[in-house]
Amino acid sequence: MEFSDHSSEGQDGAQQRRRFAFIGGHLALDFTNSLGGRRGGNTRETVATYADLVAWGLQAGMVVADEAHWLLDAAQRDPARAAMVVARARGLREAVYALITARMRGEVAPGVDLALLNSELALALAHRRLAIS
Repeated sequence: MEFSDHSSEGQDGAQQRRRFAFIGGHLALDFTNSLGGRRGGNTRETVATYADLVAWGLQAGMVVADEAHWLLDAAQRDPARAAMVVARARGLREAVYALITARMRGEVAPGVDLALLNSELALALAHRRLAIS
């Protein structure tokens, strides 16, 4: 899969920017929208593969083209780990969806979903570093 960064003016860049809909006003909402349709009904999965997940991150501006290429190369070297990452991302997406839905309905947040979100947050924050620029 070929990627181009957001500054690209080529046709590939335009296609990449339009692949996913970013209409939620926040990346967390946009990621929950990566499963289209109604949950429990007909849905359309747009993050079916690791390459799809990387493409979403690229379009969201969370990774740049060089990082996307590196990630895809790593996924080819370890497809089992790439599949695990996709499963975790999709699980996190559904937990966020459940938490948002509960909040919108005035319901208590599902504890299992909140625990999953907090677990993934702790893992992500463990990688945070200060850098001199």
